[in-house]
Formats: sequence, C-alpha cells, structure tokens
Amino acid sequence: MGEAVNAVQRDATVIRAFDDAAEPRWFHEIRLRAARRVLWLRHVWSAHNYQDERLLAISHSEVDRALAPRAETAEAEREFYHCDERAAALTAQLAALGKRPQDGRLEHLVTVLGLSSAETSLLTLTLAAAADPGLARVFGYLLDSTEAADPTLWLAAALFDLPAEPVPGPDSAMVRWLLAEPVISGRDAFAWSTGWRADPLLLPALVRCCASSDPVAAAARGPWPADWSVGTRGRIVEPPHGPVLRPEAVDDVVGFVSRLGSRGEAGLPIEIELVGEPGSGRTSVAAQAAARLGVRLVVVEGAALAAQPDGLGAATREVRRALLDGSILAWERADALTAELWEAIPAAPVTFHSVERPLVRPAGARCRSIRRSVRCGPIGRHARMGLWSSLADTPVPAPVAEWALRPAEITIAARVARAGDHEVGEVCRRLMMAGTPELLRPLPLPFGWDDLVLSPVTAAHLRELEEQTRDRAEVLDDWGFARLTSLGRGTTALFAGPSGTGKTMAAQVLAWSLGLDLYRVDLAGVVSKYIGETEKHLREVFEACQRAPDRKSVV
Repeated sequence: MGEAVNAVQRDATVIRAFDDAAEPRWFHEIRLRAARRVLWLRHVWSAHNYQDERLLAISHSEVDRALAPRAETAEAEREFYHCDERAAALTAQLAALGKRPQDGRLEHLVTVLGLSSAETSLLTLTLAAAADPGLARVFGYLLDSTEAADPTLWLAAALFDLPAEPVPGPDSAMVRWLLAEPVISGRDAFAWSTGWRADPLLLPALVRCCASSDPVAAAARGPWPADWSVGTRGRIVEPPHGPVLRPEAVDDVVGFVSRLGSRGEAGLPIEIELVGEPGSGRTSVAAQAAARLGVRLVVVEGAALAAQPDGLGAATREVRRALLDGSILAWERADALTAELWEAIPAAPVTFHSVERPLVRPAGARCRSIRRSVRCGPIGRHARMGLWSSLADTPVPAPVAEWALRPAEITIAARVARAGDHEVGEVCRRLMMAGTPELLRPLPLPFGWDDLVLSPVTAAHLRELEEQTRDRAEVLDDWGFARLTSLGRGTTALFAGPSGTGKTMAAQVLAWSLGLDLYRVDLAGVVSKYIGETEKHLREVFEACQRAPDRKSVV
C-alpha cells in the first residue's frame, strides 16, 4: 500500500495537469469514487459463506448482506478503503483532490441556484453520465443491474457518503431550474431507486474536452469561461452609442432598483415595466439602466418563446442563463406570455418587461414581485436632432427635426443619410405610413391657395391655421410649451358648412401647403352593429393619426 501511495504522490503533477486539461475536478472525482466502490463491491460479491449458493438466483450471502445493519456495513466499507492496497491508493487520490479548489463553474452554479449537497452530488452524476455514456454501464454495475442505468439518489448517497438531509423533491432547486429530472413521473418519481438525467444543455458550460496533446501546457492556460447561453434565444444588447434619449427614465429605473436592492423589499423580485410603442427605445432604456447597474442586458422575444411547445421550460432556461451570467433579463412583447406562464416562471431579482400597454395582474393572482411602470413616450425635437447627429455626419433633415419619428425609425433613416434629404424623407414617410388601417383613404392634393374662393375673414382663419400648424414644433419644443400639452400635440380644426362649399378642398390646400398627407375617414365604415367594433375602429383611426401627428391630416 505504501508503494501505491508514493506512486500517487510522485505522479501528482501529472494527475493535476490531466484533471485541469481533460475534464473538470468534479468529473475526475466521480471516476475515482466509482472506481473505489467497484473494488468494494467486487470484494463483497466474492465472499460466499454457503456451499453451492452460486447456483441460486438470490444467494444466501446476498440475503445476509441485505439484512445486515447499515451502520455495520458502512463501517466495513470505510475500513476496506484504507486497508485494501488498490482502494487505499484511490482514497489517497481523493484526499489529494479534496485539497484542491473546487471547479469554479460548478461552484458558481451551486451557489447562484442554491443547490444542496445532495442535489450537487446527484447533478454531477447525471452530468457525468450525459458526457460519457460509458459511465451509464458503470452505474448499472454499481446498482447491481444487468444493463446501463441512470444514477439514482441511492447511488449518490453511496458514492459521496451524504449526510442525512432532505432528498431532492419536486420543489427542489435542481428540479425548479431544470438542471436534472427523474426519468419517470408520478408517485415514484422521487424514490431512492429512480434514475435521474441531466439537462444536456449544461454540458458545454460544465464539461470541456482538451484537444492539446500536452496536458501541462493546457493546464497553464487556465480554465475556460463558461457559456450558459447554450439552448437559449436571448441576445446580449449593449447600451447604444450616442445621447441618452430618456435620461429621466434611466435615472428613475436605476434609483428605484438601487433603493430597494437586488431583491427588493422582503425579498420580492423587481419588475420594471417599460410601456411604449415598438421602436420607442424601450430596449435602449433597459440597456442603459443595466449598464448603470453594472450588468449586461439579455433580451428575449416573448412571442417567439410563447410559440414553443414547452414555453415554461424555455422561459426557465432563459432566466437560469441570466442568473448564471449575472445579467438582467428583458422580455420584449412580454404581453405575449400568458398569466399562467408568468406565475410558473421562476423569478429573477430584476426583470424588464417591454409592453405597449401596462400589464394587468389577474384577479386573485398572488403578488410575487414589486412592479414599477415607466412610460416611454414620443421624444422631442431636440432629442431627435441629437440622435441623428450621433448617427450621421450630415445636417439634420427637416423630416427628422419636425416629424414625430421614433428612435428606431431615425436609426433606419440615418443609414441612407448620404443619399440626400429627399431619400431620407421618403424612408421616413414609408416608416410612418406602415400599419395604416384600411379605414383611412388617401386623398390627392391638386389644389393651391389660388384655387380657393373665400371671404377675406375665412381666408385669414385658414392662414392662421396654417401658421399655427407650421410653427407648432418650434413653439412646443423650443419654447418649452410641450409640458402644457399633456393631452396631445396635434392641431384640430372643424370645417362647417353646407355640402359643396369647399370644406374638403380647403383641407386639401392646407395639406398641400404644409407638405402633409391627407386622408379621408368614411364614418359609415367606422360604425358597426357589433358591440365594441365601433370603438375599436375609432381607436385605430386616432392611433394612426397620433402615430405621426406631424405627418397626417384627416377629413
């Protein structure tokens, strides 16, 4: 036995290099523990206390071993590990391995997700079986089975000499985070004899292979960084370059999270609800706030995730990835996920929800988070001009300065800046016209001021309306009166008079003079006999006009 121990000590450097280069520490420990227990079982199985008992399907010695006191059997096993020469050599290797630091990636997963020692031992067994299929046959051998077997709670307790503690159940961290699961469902799913299988998506992060033929050189390179994103759809979004378009919103979010801490009051998670239209810069606000908090942002499309067959499993892996990466998760189109799904998804300390309208908590639903709603409304003239200047080296075109473009639309328009202001204007026009409802019908603009025949008073009123509309952006944004127009920035005019007196023609002249598009709404198409349809049609019309208040006129 002494020679075997000395050999292990002489080869300690080679063993350490092999461990670092070819497989992680926990994987090597499983091999050593399995090999040592194989020796013990062979020793036990070789003992026959009765004549001709080998001919029995269940031998007398096997019955005696099963009925022997467990404490007595465990003591005999421990004594064997120190007295048998080969087992003692493996015990010495395990002792040397125990003095080394734990595998950083596994330790990080255990700490962040809160795994117990029993869960950790069982998880490493399942990961080892998934990484090396040959070990499944070894586990079958250790479980006295005639075929390959998945690791069980009993095997984990036998190999790792686990202390008495609650075994993993349906509410355990390992099950909640989908790290591993029983191979069967139902009443016996969490029995000691039930096999478990790991989530194979964890293997790239926790198991690595070395292609180098020099293990010492490979060990000197240090550990490889873990990639927890395998199998997830989330994308990392960095804060955009250029000006902060909504500094008040970013300050609000950062201050709110900082005051409550990473887990909020009473340990409740924090949800930041960013309310705004698509392209309004909600993701940019989340990315800038995350950067201020010292973490990265991972964005997940809620609609794409909800379409998956196992939406809960996919969502859980997204949250798991964000926690292990130390990132903040942002759900785009969060309203695409059902309330039942939200209730089942494990919560992260801080989460962003990008929605067009505030989410409504279902009646009777438990309060599982602290929610803060932040509105991302239209940006002002100065913000639009500043964003353009950060994206393009050309003067700010008139459409960017005067039209109510969203940040995403300005970003797209800046890509054609070198083509000239006319092309920029056409791109902006198409972007703002997208999604126009069928209830709006465009009208031609063939008339000018000289075509109108009006009284001097009426003509003066129309000229005043033209000037008010033309100078509206300057007055509201440059002069600071926008804060007084919380209900809207548009200009409304009522043209009254009998049919044929020129109401539509006057609107056409104004639109032509201002460079606006003119649309007609047929009220006969708006009104519906079905309950709620009329209101829905009206909402579509006004939302289309509000979408680009500086670009459309409606008669």
